[in-house]
Amino acid sequence: MPAGKLFAAILSCGCYVPLCAQLFPALSRLKSHNPMTTTQHIAEQAACLDHDERWPYMITLGKSAINAPSVADALNTLASSTCHFERSLAVMAAHGSHNAELIAALAQDSSSDATGASLELAAAHLDTSALKALIPKLSRRRRRRVLQLLRIPANVTVDSAGS
Repeated sequence: MPAGKLFAAILSCGCYVPLCAQLFPALSRLKSHNPMTTTQHIAEQAACLDHDERWPYMITLGKSAINAPSVADALNTLASSTCHFERSLAVMAAHGSHNAELIAALAQDSSSDATGASLELAAAHLDTSALKALIPKLSRRRRRRVLQLLRIPANVTVDSAGS
């Protein structure tokens, strides 16, 4: 099977696996209507990077989302994806954008990997009112983790924590 057809078959499954750019040189030539703002392009680019290269790429993309609504929309789409890899990319991008809505949505994710990083982001970047709205929606374990990150004793209730 030609590499292009194999690559298309992998992408058609809805999830992306880390791919080696050397195996799929055609990937670098792929163009879409607006390449930086489509979720497929973002996921394809990130899939060809190793972990150490993927983080800076996604953080930079997150920073660009602050002033580019189309990029912000693409990152929100990644965050609501059913694919774990795409949600993980959204968490990486949230480290650059510090988007409160994105962080709050990711903190409630069912994926423990994505949630751990997003809870740290929530503790660091959400304001008190956003935290007060988020904490009751979290499981007991995740609520305890946020309180630990905020350095609030676990026996303090949510109402008294914000006071």
